[in-house]
Amino acid sequence: MASPMDPQVASVEEVLEQRPKKSTYRTVIANPYLFGVALFSSLGGFLFGYDQGVVSGILTMQSFGVAFPRIYLDSGFKGWFVSTLLLAAWFGSLVNGPLADRYGRKKSIMAAVVIFTIGSAIQASAVNIPMIFAGRAIAGLAIGILTMVVPLYMAEVSLPEIRGAIVVLQQLAITLGILFSFWIDYGTNYIGGTRCAPGIPYTGGTAASRKFDPRTDVAPGGCTGQSDAAWRLPFSLQILPGLLLGIGMLFFPESPRWLVKQDRDDEAIVTLAKLRRQPPDDPVLLAEYVEIRAEAAFEQQIIREQYPGVSELRLQMLQYAGLFTNKSSFRRLAIGCCIMFFQQFMGCNAMIYYAPTIFSQLGLSGTTTSLLATGVYGIINTLSTLPALLLIDKVGRRPLLIAGALGDTIALVIVGAIIGAYGSSL
Repeated sequence: MASPMDPQVASVEEVLEQRPKKSTYRTVIANPYLFGVALFSSLGGFLFGYDQGVVSGILTMQSFGVAFPRIYLDSGFKGWFVSTLLLAAWFGSLVNGPLADRYGRKKSIMAAVVIFTIGSAIQASAVNIPMIFAGRAIAGLAIGILTMVVPLYMAEVSLPEIRGAIVVLQQLAITLGILFSFWIDYGTNYIGGTRCAPGIPYTGGTAASRKFDPRTDVAPGGCTGQSDAAWRLPFSLQILPGLLLGIGMLFFPESPRWLVKQDRDDEAIVTLAKLRRQPPDDPVLLAEYVEIRAEAAFEQQIIREQYPGVSELRLQMLQYAGLFTNKSSFRRLAIGCCIMFFQQFMGCNAMIYYAPTIFSQLGLSGTTTSLLATGVYGIINTLSTLPALLLIDKVGRRPLLIAGALGDTIALVIVGAIIGAYGSSL
């Protein structure tokens, strides 16, 4: 059994070192099929971003408020409605690890698409609160699966020298999903008009600042202006990229690394040849295969030495438990989790989910104006992802992380200072 220190593996590394050094751009151009696979699979990130962003505009639509007045008026209940997706996604990402290892990356992605389609259809057709909450939860479960398995799949099919840029496509797709959802909300808000009942004055809010109240500011037969399609259509549209992803994955290759771990070596070599646009007997391609095989064999040897005589299912569970019991593994797990926790804790999701509401509270009057400002925020959010895509394999992960954190800190200080100094007059 080969280990990373074997002479065979050392010679493999020498062969791989002989591979011509190219820039990220040139490597992508030289590997169009690989880039196409990664770009297409990043639709999983697009679905996450879209489902994140679409709810922000829907929450401000008057026809949605008439259909679900408690969600529209009760900020606490609104928070639970928004959080349902994330709670289900958290659960989905946890349970999918062993499933993706057992059944493969492709099957996990396709199963997630089926679940997501069901959840989206329920949200779009919801007629009561339990139904729309169930739709959010089901879609969230699928989102959790996709956010776990899609970056893994992209990393495993990628070349090492552009792996960072390939995986950043996932984040770019998320921001594009958010951007599209913001502008779709802005457009569908006009279906039937921006007001539920144009002839009925607002009675909510205060005497100085009247707001729409879905309990009283409605005609006897419901909305005479804005149609239910204003919020049902954005929920429905997310089904299309989901189906596109699921159908596309039928024709895309399985992860070569996963195939090797399943002892399907011939398939792994054929898949690598297709991804790298090289013949199966190419020395560099075979060297990459041998390196993957050696790593898989070494991992399996270590695991079997640690847990001798254990069944395959229990072995998988023990591997995940080892993330917490092994000091070195736990340290890496803690670093990764803390980075993601604090990145999310900075408030980016609050802006994504409540941007129209926040802009309205800051003085941008009218739902249409706040939705427009939200769309502009989505454009900036997307453009800010591009530097990472272009630089991550050149300058490294850590400098970009530090630069991004510093920029966020400065922005949050400025926003806090403005609201603290002028909040009462905004």
